[in-house]
Amino acid sequence: MKKTTAWICLPAALLVASCSNDSRLPDAQVEPPPAPRTIQVYKPTGAVQCGDSGSTAATLALQLVESGVSVSDASCGHDGMMRIAQCGAPDGSIAVFAISQRDLPEAQRIGFKPLAELPSAQLTPCNESP
Repeated sequence: MKKTTAWICLPAALLVASCSNDSRLPDAQVEPPPAPRTIQVYKPTGAVQCGDSGSTAATLALQLVESGVSVSDASCGHDGMMRIAQCGAPDGSIAVFAISQRDLPEAQRIGFKPLAELPSAQLTPCNESP
């Protein structure tokens, strides 16, 4: 019976001991991930149902470039929000651009917002005719 008790208590003692914090071991230094160099920003195109198709991604990209913001990538998409089906109501179309993190304040100044604020957004390639 003593051997059986020893075989039951030994693994339990090892499990408890493995959970203890040994102050002699240095804490592992975990480096935070580097800040992203680019950030995605978006702006509604202004398109409305049954009507105006709004601004193109190229037109909105030009707004960024004219403000000194470098654009490295462009996409189109939808904000992901449900909309009432009514002529003249916004259709949720957005244009999305990858810009340098340091240019975010300028992009926000001219009406662009971080895409992270729009978690339901769905991106698609832009289908713009020349």
